[in-house]
Amino acid sequence: MAVGMRRTIVIGLGGTGIQALINMKREFLEYFKAVPPVVQLRCFDTALPSSDEQGPTGLVGDEFTYIPVQNPISVLEEYDEVRREFPEGQVELKALLDGAGQVRPSGRLALLANAVKVHEIIDDAYALVTSQDTADKVDESEQFDLSIDPKTTVYIVCSLAGGTGGGAFLDNPDPLLTTLATWPYIIVDNR
Repeated sequence: MAVGMRRTIVIGLGGTGIQALINMKREFLEYFKAVPPVVQLRCFDTALPSSDEQGPTGLVGDEFTYIPVQNPISVLEEYDEVRREFPEGQVELKALLDGAGQVRPSGRLALLANAVKVHEIIDDAYALVTSQDTADKVDESEQFDLSIDPKTTVYIVCSLAGGTGGGAFLDNPDPLLTTLATWPYIIVDNR
């Protein structure tokens, strides 16, 4: 019997988000031998994935995007409101090439520095889950049925205490919520 599937995008931010999505992908592969075409996984982190986060049960292709910050000073010049979060002598301002080090302002900085890229990748995932080609693939599948509900469900997974995840979403959800709010059939509740 086919399993009903809703159009879904799962966004993982930082190391915790990546691990959660890898576990989700493993579950899909174990039970269905594939991730349903109407489910798109997208992870963003300031650290490159480790070898166990890559490969057939790890993240491949568009599922992972590296969001480094080579020159944080230039980003802070553009986003002055973030500069207050880096008081001299209290928070080290450095390039973010290998994680945010559980420093939430660094995660926020990384999202702002890479906002255009993140926006495009999430928009591409939305285009995939809502495309007629994807609907046709699900219809041809004996494993899945597409929900008649046209809405796309979006989950954002991150650590409350992490640097990239906590800073990128908890401290500043606006770039992600702004992207989601541009899609039809999406309800964004930003309380």
